[in-house]
Amino acid sequence: MYVICKDLSHLSNKKASKLIINIFDQYKGPPDEILVYFVASKESVGKTNIEGNEFVGSYYTHSNELEVWPNSKNKKRVIKIKWK
Repeated sequence: MYVICKDLSHLSNKKASKLIINIFDQYKGPPDEILVYFVASKESVGKTNIEGNEFVGSYYTHSNELEVWPNSKNKKRVIKIKWK
């Protein structure tokens, strides 16, 4: 699944959890083993090798973690998502 957004770094842990919950509230399909790619533009949708600042973040259902700026050593952040 792909979500287009410019930045996730401003999100608090609580807001990040709300974002993921809202995305999955809209998802229709089996809820297991889903990887959400957060990309900066529609040109990156469908790619699995996303480079640089195009790769804003990712969320994987089994780790239950939102990884922000995974390609940046300085900006990288991992947020544990809390479900309701």
